[in-house]
Amino acid sequence: RCQQYSDFLQENKRWGGALAGSTLRYVNNSLFSLIYTFILRVINKCTVYRSDLLLNQVFHRQKGRGLLTYSNHQSMADDPGTWAAILPWWRMHPEQFRWSLCTEDVFFAVRSSRFRLTVSVVSSITLLVTVFQAPAVSAVMGAGNVIPLDRAGSIDQPLLQRFLEKVKEGKWGHIYPEGRVWQNWRFSGETEPHLGKFKAGVGKVIAHSYPNDPIVVPVFLAGFDGVIPEKILNRTERSTPSSPRTVVPQGGNHIRIFVGNPVSFREKIKAFEKTHPTELQSWKTTRPKIALYREITEELRHCMLELEKEAYGRPSVPPKRPSRWPSCQPL
Repeated sequence: RCQQYSDFLQENKRWGGALAGSTLRYVNNSLFSLIYTFILRVINKCTVYRSDLLLNQVFHRQKGRGLLTYSNHQSMADDPGTWAAILPWWRMHPEQFRWSLCTEDVFFAVRSSRFRLTVSVVSSITLLVTVFQAPAVSAVMGAGNVIPLDRAGSIDQPLLQRFLEKVKEGKWGHIYPEGRVWQNWRFSGETEPHLGKFKAGVGKVIAHSYPNDPIVVPVFLAGFDGVIPEKILNRTERSTPSSPRTVVPQGGNHIRIFVGNPVSFREKIKAFEKTHPTELQSWKTTRPKIALYREITEELRHCMLELEKEAYGRPSVPPKRPSRWPSCQPL
């Protein structure tokens, strides 16, 4: 389905033209941002730490340079809830809205009316039929600036490359390196970091964006798991995906959002280019490149663990190889 959707995007122009597309994106993002502002600010309490670090990059970064934010994934309310809490969405131009990734089982959800309701309530993708049934519907999905990925696919899949192209064009992209929701009940004890393993796809996006690599900003989320709580599984099943206990966003939670210092991987990728001058010209993954992807991904996770430590008051996490962690320092 993802390959079909990729082909569809290549062969069809935006429905309604550029003006209609921009208008639809603005209405779509504003509507859901308004809903989530009510959910996070009225029926819940929300505190954002260092929002200026993100706002400065969204509105004032160097023209033509992309922005890539990444965060832990606590619930289906994370996006667009996080941006509704941080950004002045009512005055944002459609071109400033973030691009994000979504698994195909959510993007193409048409089987269950209950699941359709869940997606329409807690996601910016309101799907009632698939993209292939009407051009207008593809415009609605595209208006959410969301690109589907095959959950079982490789990091070479074409729609991840499409996401990369958006970032290289100077747009803002957001990614969840854990690949799925990881709520706090999955972690045992107060000493275990509340963060799942990171997948190498985020490292690949950053590596292949060079020389127009993006500014990277980590964002740690806490409390979203109470807004759309999942069904708690047995200990033996805690590494498998779960599903929401309710489609109705819950109130009474204290949601905290921690924005970290912007970082850059330009020097690391430049050094790789000197020793492997043609490797990054091809999208296909090779052994030298996967090592680079994983190294970047490890650094990203380390930066996120510093924010996780701040959120939960745990001791600082020492890096395994101190000399290889320069990127967590501010630009």
